[in-house]
Amino acid sequence: MLAIFHEAFAHPPEELHSPASEKCSKQPKLPEETLNSFLSRYPLNTFSMSFGKAAVLAYVRPSASFSIHQR
Repeated sequence: MLAIFHEAFAHPPEELHSPASEKCSKQPKLPEETLNSFLSRYPLNTFSMSFGKAAVLAYVRPSASFSIHQR
């Protein structure tokens, strides 16, 4: 599952800020690039939903079916 929120609607916890990312010379991906990369990796069983510019959610259906009795 992937969730991307615009910073005006949700703020990431400090624990998600990696000190290593500050030393990296690569630019971070834009939200659209992250979503497209996620969707292209699982093209046949992915679902995504956009909430305007506020958020995007994407989900990959598991390839193995689960029993309804599984916990």
